[in-house]
Order: sequence, then structure tokens, then C-alpha cells
Amino acid sequence: MTRVFVLKTSKELLNKAIVNISDLRTSVEEIKWENMRKAVGKQYAIWSRHLSQPTLATLGAFVLVIIVSMEFRPKPKPKPPAPHSDPSPDPSREEVVLS
Repeated sequence: MTRVFVLKTSKELLNKAIVNISDLRTSVEEIKWENMRKAVGKQYAIWSRHLSQPTLATLGAFVLVIIVSMEFRPKPKPKPPAPHSDPSPDPSREEVVLS
């Protein structure tokens, strides 16, 4: 009887350990994402100080020119379909008729 009690207790202990480990993993993931958001916010603040309005306008114009040039570039002509081969016999071969 004691053995069954020990097994039940160890199962409960194992279940609690699994739940605790899952909670810890969740906490670690939350901290990672929070740190990522903070890092991205700092990088944005740094870049926004260095990029002035004329620089952003130049970058925007460059992207616009690329998009427009890709839209108006000449399209390649489609290849014509391959001609069908004629089933006529090859003139270099002689036809032999067996009777």
C-alpha cells in the first residue's frame, strides 16, 4: 500500500515540476521579447536622430524610381512555339518493302 502512495506522490511531484518548468520557460520568453522591444526602440531612436528629412526624402525618391522603372521596363517577348515535326520519312533512308 505504501508503494502506491509513493508512486502517486512522485507523479504529483513530476506534474508540479513540469508545470513549474513551463511557467519558467514562459517567463524567460516574456523577458526575451521585452528586451527585444527595448533594443528595437533604442535603435529606432538612434536612427531617427541621424536621418534628417532630406535623407528620408532622398531614400523615398530612390525607392519610388526603382518601383516605377520596374513597372515600365520592356517585357521580354514570348518565345514562338516550336514547329511540329513532320512525320514524313527521312530522304536519306530507303524504304524497303518485303513481300
